[in-house]
Amino acid sequence: MAGIGSGVAAQTQSSTPPPSATPPQAGDGMDDPQDSQPNVSPEEQAQYDQFVKNGMEMIYPADQPGSINPAVMAHLQGQFEPEALDMLAKADPPIDPAKPVDCLAATAVLLVLTLESSAEQAGHDIPDDIVLHGGADILSQLAEIAEKSGAVQIGPKDEDAATYRAMDIYRVTSPRVDQGALAGEFDQIKAADAQGDVGKVLPGIDKAEAQG
Repeated sequence: MAGIGSGVAAQTQSSTPPPSATPPQAGDGMDDPQDSQPNVSPEEQAQYDQFVKNGMEMIYPADQPGSINPAVMAHLQGQFEPEALDMLAKADPPIDPAKPVDCLAATAVLLVLTLESSAEQAGHDIPDDIVLHGGADILSQLAEIAEKSGAVQIGPKDEDAATYRAMDIYRVTSPRVDQGALAGEFDQIKAADAQGDVGKVLPGIDKAEAQG
């Protein structure tokens, strides 16, 4: 995964995304009145904001204004380093670099795993709900990049599929999660989707469909 961590910050840093990009604003997905999150504490909101900001800094390196991390673009196009695929080897079914949905999901998971590693090295713990919501926002940004680049065709339904695929890959690859607890959250999200209420537990999906 050489290069994908370029720009990640343990502390808040300033970065300028390309004008065409629309990074999530502070608070997206955590303090929406439609959310199932009852009352997000200032500390949780700050953790969420920092998680998403660091993700954006990995996608849009601060030392490369106006550009997208080349490793991120390569992954979105299915060009994964062997070590990156090794990190995702537990995915079932295996990652297929020829499938845009798999590439989008795998790229998002690799970013989240890098964020987790950086946070752990800095002595911070990231709650699972922040990873789920923040990861969904990061994946949505990656889907926009993939579509605008013209190199990968991603539609609203593909983004939904990639979100679920990413959660399933993350569940079996992250070394820090409580596998049982996260599996329960994943099942809850799938059940909400079946009932048409997925926006209540994962608002980013509804927002993406509305924009689509």
